[in-house]
Amino acid sequence: MAVMLNEQGMERHATALGHACKRLELNEADGIYAMQEVLRRLRGVRFADADDQEIFEGLVGQLRKTLNDRAEQLELLPRS
Repeated sequence: MAVMLNEQGMERHATALGHACKRLELNEADGIYAMQEVLRRLRGVRFADADDQEIFEGLVGQLRKTLNDRAEQLELLPRS
């Protein structure tokens, strides 16, 4: 996802994604919250190419599901 974002000139989004990944490595719970915030920001990302958009949305959906499943396993409460 970060490569796709960088290729579209969305370096800030790619950087935020990278930072959230690092937080996941250091502290899983905080990383999950950070990644969920990044995913909220990625909702508005649009690619000119429809195939790229479909791939990106699929990746975002997979990541969202995985994060939600893990948050449930850890019994994390949603942050407001």
